[in-house]
Amino acid sequence: MQVHRERVRIKNAPQKDKSTNNRNKARRELYKWQKRAEAAGVEPLPAKRPTPNQKKEWKESIIQKENQEHQSLQVRAGNNKTPCKPKSQKQENPKTPTPPKI
Repeated sequence: MQVHRERVRIKNAPQKDKSTNNRNKARRELYKWQKRAEAAGVEPLPAKRPTPNQKKEWKESIIQKENQEHQSLQVRAGNNKTPCKPKSQKQENPKTPTPPKI
């Protein structure tokens, strides 16, 4: 019986490694979204496993809040930059030629 268990464990080892890697990848992604939600002021997902639709709505709300904040920052900052003129419209100051040295 012990030999059988060992054989099954060895047989399933690559699949287990793959599932572990997928789980870690999903956790990293969720952590990044939680940090974004905290920064945007959105409540985190509930402790229970969220449905795909709940997760989608939550992510959309985070993106919407971030866009609102970005737009409000642009409005507060105003247009402090001077508009760039195309090269054809720039006024160039003609340089006076320097007299030759004697």
